[in-house]
Amino acid sequence: MIALQITDRKISGTGDIARMLKLPETENRYPAETVTIHEVTRWQASKDAEILLLGDSFSNIFSLAALGWGESAGFAEHLSRALGRPLDCILRNSDGAFATREILSRELARGRDRLAGKKLVIWEFAARELAFGDWKMLEMKLGQPMPAKFFVLKTGEAVTASGTVEAISTVPRPGTVPYKDHILALHLTDLTIEGRDETAGLEAFVYAESMRDNTLTPIARLRPEDRVTLRLRPWTDVSDKYEKINRSEIDDPAVQLEEPCWGEEAK
Repeated sequence: MIALQITDRKISGTGDIARMLKLPETENRYPAETVTIHEVTRWQASKDAEILLLGDSFSNIFSLAALGWGESAGFAEHLSRALGRPLDCILRNSDGAFATREILSRELARGRDRLAGKKLVIWEFAARELAFGDWKMLEMKLGQPMPAKFFVLKTGEAVTASGTVEAISTVPRPGTVPYKDHILALHLTDLTIEGRDETAGLEAFVYAESMRDNTLTPIARLRPEDRVTLRLRPWTDVSDKYEKINRSEIDDPAVQLEEPCWGEEAK
């Protein structure tokens, strides 16, 4: 059993629909709302837990700070406290019918057994998904790690690399989706890595910020055949921070199975 404490805190903000209306600052029909959240102190997800939670933005609200309603006070934190047990979590805004199942499917296909030691999987999604969701079939089969033709970084490693954009995932127009942040996927070819000589034929699968606070990043404006230089880190080093954010994927199942990097503009 784990013992977790609660701290109450007041949070003020506007809902996603009110933000999407883009009303003038003089409009006061939808003022900010104030709620009291109940933060579960010193909680964090554990991949060794016997319970795995799959969830959408209804699990992220009050948990993911980027949504603007505080953190550490969401469904996962309170479920863990109520059970007195740690939780492993795969959470993603939007597409509750398939997004977290897709993440789990790819983890397994890459040879990472996210279900090892699990006794229970809990799947949370919004009721509207029953009417409008994409209930595509996804295989949950444990595969073997792929041989490295794609560039893979070690934990804690960071490099500056340049590559040609082979493919880039779609990016929503700011203000047209409920979420103000977004992550895209890039497939880079002809990769060159600063300080390394033998990089012939190397490619990279990269996640990067495409929209921050409803503003597109320069990376979002990349197009196929563009040459780009990025600072790359292992996705596993930053996934706790970014995995919950709404994300689009490249429409290439083979690339999706590769180990991703996290990319940021090179300074």
